[in-house]
Amino acid sequence: MEIACPACTMLNSADDTACQMCETLLCQAPSGPVGPVVAQQIQIACTACTMLNSPGATACQMCETRLCQAPSGPLGPAVAQRMEIACPACTILNSSGATACQMCDTRLCQSPGESVRPIVVEPIIREGLAVRNSTQVLVFNCGLLRFNLLGHKIFENPPFADERFPLICKAIKNCGADIVALSEIYEDQHVRELLRETETVYPYHARGDTRSPLERHTKCHNGLLFLSKTPLEGTAARAHVRTAGLEKALASKAMLVTQTSTESLGKLFLVNMHTTAGGGINPEGDQVDSIRQSELEEAVDECAHAALHGTCKPIILGDLNMGPEASPSNYAFMSTAGYTDSVAACTTGRVHSIVTWDPANPLNAAGPHARSPPQRCDHLFVHENAGIVASSVQVVFSEAVVATSRGEVTLSDHYGLLVTLQKSDGAQ
Repeated sequence: MEIACPACTMLNSADDTACQMCETLLCQAPSGPVGPVVAQQIQIACTACTMLNSPGATACQMCETRLCQAPSGPLGPAVAQRMEIACPACTILNSSGATACQMCDTRLCQSPGESVRPIVVEPIIREGLAVRNSTQVLVFNCGLLRFNLLGHKIFENPPFADERFPLICKAIKNCGADIVALSEIYEDQHVRELLRETETVYPYHARGDTRSPLERHTKCHNGLLFLSKTPLEGTAARAHVRTAGLEKALASKAMLVTQTSTESLGKLFLVNMHTTAGGGINPEGDQVDSIRQSELEEAVDECAHAALHGTCKPIILGDLNMGPEASPSNYAFMSTAGYTDSVAACTTGRVHSIVTWDPANPLNAAGPHARSPPQRCDHLFVHENAGIVASSVQVVFSEAVVATSRGEVTLSDHYGLLVTLQKSDGAQ
């Protein structure tokens, strides 16, 4: 007899008290002949936020995601969740034996470790573009969110920050980029150690804080950081007007703006963002999409304001928690606002071939967004009038190189995106 984990749905042995994959506490069987699976019937785990709901609920009490109901018979809801496969593209639940989605024909994962698409790691070169002097930019979510109480870790997502962080520092130092835009590096100690490790390559950095003195004890930093080989100036953190769910209480959502001049591109105006992931609410629901839209609008307005006071070239980049695969209306807004997706420009006809976040990654398999589709949520957008084009893009940091108690994992739950930029033909 096996017990399905209410968080990651992994089947554990009947004697286990915690999940072997994610360490979530498991319901144990009551005394008598019923067995441990019946104990799992008490609550239904939400596929989006993992909250446990009462057995009669049809939608999650936290995020309103539709819940799977138990089939007739003795198995109960936990087993019902295990018997269906969520499509990574349209999210419809398919029967366990299906190899392709019944709605949209997308290929389905058949095991927790299987990715629905291969990770493209070779550089993708833009065709038909004359090679010029260029500037490389790295966009990377470090995945170092955690909360401590009285010196004890009470929350960490993704896991293994202590094991991953030293290798993150080395990887960034050796990535070859001229400018690095990071997110989810919250703790001052982590920032100090990273700057010390990389100072010979990146002597300049930019960071900002929008919290009040009191909030510094109750809310985490915005987690945004720039590293650069060239001087940075005019740095400021701009707090977002709207926030979602738990982010209101625990986070300080903001965008980080700065300027730099490079020999190949001239003066750049950079906006590093980490838009909302929902804060416990469905990250692709209308409410969260609306909040994310307002954050993107603020970034576009910031760039427009800067353009009125100089000749800098606007670039919006970071973990934008949207893309062609998820929250496509947010993604479409950037094009409407006059911004070009650097990855799409290099992958004509293959816009879905690049993935920077994959639910099959073991760091994501037990996380709050494990049911989200594989996606490219990390971006670099250049304004169409900037006279800058992307000549190549590459997914980096996708290898499992960090040794942990559960085997080797990647540097973060996100992969890095390395973009090569150059002046377009005829640009000044």
